[in-house]
Amino acid sequence: MGNRAVIQIQGQETGVYLHWNGGYDTVKPLLDVAREYGVRGDDYGTARLAQMLGNFFCSDVAYAHLLEDVPRHPTFNRHLTLQTRAEMMAAMLAQMLGNFFGGILNVGVGSIDRLDCNNGDNGTYVVDANFNIVDRLFYEGPEANYHDYDDMRDAFKQANDRYFIKQEGS
Repeated sequence: MGNRAVIQIQGQETGVYLHWNGGYDTVKPLLDVAREYGVRGDDYGTARLAQMLGNFFCSDVAYAHLLEDVPRHPTFNRHLTLQTRAEMMAAMLAQMLGNFFGGILNVGVGSIDRLDCNNGDNGTYVVDANFNIVDRLFYEGPEANYHDYDDMRDAFKQANDRYFIKQEGS
């Protein structure tokens, strides 16, 4: 179970795997913020996307944002086995503890031929060197429209600005 997706930069043999939040409503703001930061669109860009996602998923911003709208998600019961806000909070607490003690982030980087590109959820986003989505593989369903674009963009920036924007004097 998940809301999986893979993001592949055109011409690269590696990609970023998302187990959660692989819908267009999360991926598009992520790509736009990467472009705003001036992330390179090569294998370095793949690593930076993974870093941005890791920063987001490990931040209080992510947990607060994800909790806020969970019951309104139109496909909530299809993608998640958690049925209540309390169960979601418990799962997030378990993930935060796992992260602290060395758990996994639900984000991976790997060779495209080994990632779950045909995952039954959101498929694979192919992006150009400027982080524009140029193709979508293994996906034919309606686009996720659960998260507000501006809210997700702001959440990605809040979790990542300190790592990607140089402060005066630094």
